[in-house]
Amino acid sequence: MANTPFVDKGTQEIISSYVNGLQDAVNKIEQSLNMDTEEKENQPLTLIEDTKGKFRIAQAIYKNWLTDPAPVIEQNIGTWTTITEGFTIDHAGGALIFLEDQAGKEFRASFTCIKNTSEHNSLKASFDNHSTRHESGGADEINLEDLQGESAAHKAHKYGEMPHLYGERFAWQYNPDTDSLDLVVV
Repeated sequence: MANTPFVDKGTQEIISSYVNGLQDAVNKIEQSLNMDTEEKENQPLTLIEDTKGKFRIAQAIYKNWLTDPAPVIEQNIGTWTTITEGFTIDHAGGALIFLEDQAGKEFRASFTCIKNTSEHNSLKASFDNHSTRHESGGADEINLEDLQGESAAHKAHKYGEMPHLYGERFAWQYNPDTDSLDLVVV
């Protein structure tokens, strides 16, 4: 398996290329796992003091916001009002970075973010159910009309074909050495 050669930087200065490399690696992991997302509405943003004593950062509890659909930012100025200027959005950090001090002000955001679940979780549950069914003597569902001698499902497992593809990334494959079904990356 290929790995990026991340090494301990010790007390060396952290430069943006290091952070960019980590961000790229995380994005690739998220894409390969096909991460789930969820919508969050009217999430309060907490003002955080920066290194100069100014409250220019407003952060949500949830991180990893998507850019599409675009987050909606609101400020309480007697009523909640959508604002679009005077800040940039840090999507990965789930925060707003303002140009000026925002001490005493209230903000909230509605956004879609990455969850801590993925298509992989569903595959694992499916694998567990499939394995349990086989361990207890159960078999794959087959159409009795298709049977001619050895079943098509049995032949598929026995001869290494992959009748159980999941998300075009994983498949069940019969392992004759251990007499088990193995979840493999295709």
